[in-house]
Amino acid sequence: MKSFIDNLRALYKHRDLMLSWTYRLIRGRYQQSILGGLWAVIVPTASTVIFSVIFTFFVPIDTGEVPYFVFSYTAMIPWTFF
Repeated sequence: MKSFIDNLRALYKHRDLMLSWTYRLIRGRYQQSILGGLWAVIVPTASTVIFSVIFTFFVPIDTGEVPYFVFSYTAMIPWTFF
């Protein structure tokens, strides 16, 4: 059974292939869209704005010293790509 380190080495060794597949997947997903890849940024930004308004004014959430917009946007970007 391969160890985690061996898997990371194999991934690093084939990084060009992974980057090529990722680029092809993203390009294929947004190719038919007028906004193209920018759509991947617009959707989480719009969702974050909506969540910020709701969770700032209607249902306040304590995020410590961090503004809620930053708090939710850092979660929205990975979630959108996932």
